[in-house]
Amino acid sequence: MKFDLNEIKDPSFIKDLTIDELKDLASCLRDFIIDKVSKNGGHLASNLGSVELILGMHYVFDCHVDKFIFDVSHQAYVHKILTGRGKDFDNLRKYNGLSGFASYKESSFDHWESGHSSTSLAAQAGYLLTRTNKDEKVISLIGDASINNGIALEALNYMGSLKGINPIIILNDNNMSISPSKGFASRSFSKLRTSNLYQKTNNFFANHTPTAIRNVFHRIKGSIKGFILQDNYFEDMGFDYMGPYDGNNIKIVIKSLKAAKKLNKPCIVHFVTKKGKGYSFAENDKIGLYHGVNPFSKEEGVKIDESTISNSLLVANTLLEIRKQKEFSLITPAMIRGSELEEFLKEYPSSLIDVGINEELAACLASSMSRRQKVVLTLYSTFAQRSFDFLLNDICRTNSPVTILIDRADIVPTDGDTHQGIYDLAMFSLMPNVSIYQGRNQSELRSLIKEKFNLSSPTVIRYSKDSFKKEILKDVDVSKDFEIVKEGKLGLIISYGENVDYVLSCLDDNDLDYTLINVRRIKPIAKGLIDYLIKEDKPVLIYENVYKNGSLGEAIASNLAFMNFKNRIIAMAIDDNLTLPCGTREELRTLAKLNKDEIIKNIKLLNKN
Repeated sequence: MKFDLNEIKDPSFIKDLTIDELKDLASCLRDFIIDKVSKNGGHLASNLGSVELILGMHYVFDCHVDKFIFDVSHQAYVHKILTGRGKDFDNLRKYNGLSGFASYKESSFDHWESGHSSTSLAAQAGYLLTRTNKDEKVISLIGDASINNGIALEALNYMGSLKGINPIIILNDNNMSISPSKGFASRSFSKLRTSNLYQKTNNFFANHTPTAIRNVFHRIKGSIKGFILQDNYFEDMGFDYMGPYDGNNIKIVIKSLKAAKKLNKPCIVHFVTKKGKGYSFAENDKIGLYHGVNPFSKEEGVKIDESTISNSLLVANTLLEIRKQKEFSLITPAMIRGSELEEFLKEYPSSLIDVGINEELAACLASSMSRRQKVVLTLYSTFAQRSFDFLLNDICRTNSPVTILIDRADIVPTDGDTHQGIYDLAMFSLMPNVSIYQGRNQSELRSLIKEKFNLSSPTVIRYSKDSFKKEILKDVDVSKDFEIVKEGKLGLIISYGENVDYVLSCLDDNDLDYTLINVRRIKPIAKGLIDYLIKEDKPVLIYENVYKNGSLGEAIASNLAFMNFKNRIIAMAIDDNLTLPCGTREELRTLAKLNKDEIIKNIKLLNKN
């Protein structure tokens, strides 16, 4: 049976489908997702693996009454299609297009909006505690890697102690986050997953027995489990545990969810799924290459452009180069693939510590380890926010000599407002003892890491998500905190990172006679910079792609004001309360009034009489 997914306006129709028709729909959904993601990019493997689970949710529950909450929501494409957004997938992750995550603005069926992991169970508790219709069910879908995070465990512990709210938690277990899952809980799931007798027994009863007999089996399952397996911690927290079941068998999924619906107790339904199911390249991916992808050929799969190198890989290679000369520990929160650390892991497995999706643990661990040895902590800018207290209190306040590498800094295209790298500078700027650096290009980035590696205080080095054409890297003298890139007579423009060359091209293209300054150390303000600006006594423009609060521009303007600087100062940054959606970097710069037209407009204002 064929389905026109562009014409779906409401998911109610699936309740009238047979099991065979649901299988056809699942196949059609997978083909659709592969086709659209191959053209636009997006989260592929997670959406392919969760097709039957989301079909089952819409079949068993009523999304007009019940609330569906998707953890991270990068796996909610099927939900989007069934709730009438299939027609919008040609604009997936484009400016003013369909978000890659759940979105309040897009649909009344999206009840939780977060691109970060492990928040769904706390959100579920909130909905359950505030519901007025006691017939309303609140169902969350969360992955095996996400449920190991501290906030998820806190929510489990809290909900397990409450009476009468009866959360239904669907555990989507594919043994992967971006990369394979880590930790004790992952090993516990693995024990359940690989106990064939227990899992086959579950699937048999779910697939072949009437509801009454299945419920009897569920009541005596504890003793069966006790014979085959050790207890699991979900039941210790007060949840009725069901599973593990085959999460890619729609018949088993529907029967299992119906049983959970009738149970009327806090329950966790554990499904084992195949991440990337239905697309062989993604099914066979063991490192997370197909988790989030750029546009690719469906026939050939994702190809790595060998002519370019990402900043992430450059940093990983630099760390590998340093590790060959001196010992240190490298900590990452489930980002071996994202930070391209595979080769480092291969060469020095005992030096790389993956703590799973636990940024708070990563920061606290880095602080304690740094008392005895050199430690490097790698974080995405957007995920660093999750560890704010530990970065502030345990690393910066204590002046612990941790090198913190902030990936995906500045404006981030296509991933939307939850994944922007525009807040980390403001966050670190208010912390004591920390120095913040950013390189103009890959040569400077590499030189900064090597030069600042052994500083005896917290050191932050930021870099963007971008890739650049491979070239021979130069050793840059980064001992000077700033450099003059271009001399001019009419005024001074200050920037840092790759934005320096963006501003330079604007000046050159418009024959603008301004001095351009590349700042390498953002905090504390580059040594000698304020004195230089006062000595030059010309109008000053500061250009950066970060949040205005806590920005370099704000710091420079404040310092110059204290020095009674009389010339005009303009700070270009992202205005307060503006969030950046999906889009290209240039589209987002335009939205934030940071494109070249705005630079020229502000330059004219600098010398306005």
